Amino acid sequence: MLTKLLRYEFKSTGRVVLPIAAGVLVLNIFTNILSHFVQNTSDRLPLAGVAMALLALASAVSLLVVLAICFFY
Repeated sequence: MLTKLLRYEFKSTGRVVLPIAAGVLVLNIFTNILSHFVQNTSDRLPLAGVAMALLALASAVSLLVVLAICFFY
């Protein structure tokens, strides 16, 4: 009985948390790949560094959001 209840709870939690966590993972991979390109072009494009900083901030905030969702859900 307990195993069936736990299985149902994991499935229902996974429907909410897994898509959000997957989105954060894609954002972090995109940030990492983009950071390598920005390091090479930061002399020619100064606004690229600003955009990269904002993207890194969004990445960090999204990690905190996932932690908050896991905690409250």
